[in-house]
Parts: sequence; structure tokens; C-alpha cells
Amino acid sequence: MSCCGRAGCRLDDLTADAELQEKSAADVKKMVDLLLSQCQQAVKEHEEKNKDLTSTTATASQQTQPQPTSAESRML
Repeated sequence: MSCCGRAGCRLDDLTADAELQEKSAADVKKMVDLLLSQCQQAVKEHEEKNKDLTSTTATASQQTQPQPTSAESRML
């Protein structure tokens, strides 16, 4: 298993903390890999959602900005 942050490097500590000592090392590794994968997917989805939301908000903001009147345009 590659070290993916502190959690991956401390598999024995995590196993003890979660009271999973009766589980095989292979089972614990599978659970850690699954948890890590799902967390990475959730972060990716969150970032994409925020990116889409930011893009949508910027477009909506540009569309709702009032246009200067002809008198205001002459003053600029």
C-alpha cells in the first residue's frame, strides 16, 4: 500500500483505534482504500459543483448588471 497521507501510513494505529484487530490486514487495507477513494470522489464532485456554481454566478451577475443610460455614458 502506498502512503496516502498520515492515514495510510498509520494503518496499525487506525486498526486499533477502530477496534478492528480481529479483521485481517487485507480487509482493513480494502476498507481504507475504499474510504480514501470515496473521499477523493466526494472532494472532486464538490470542487466541480463549486466551479459550476461560480461560473453560473459570474454569468448571472454579468447579465443583471444595469447598463448605463445615454446620459451616464456621455459622462464616462
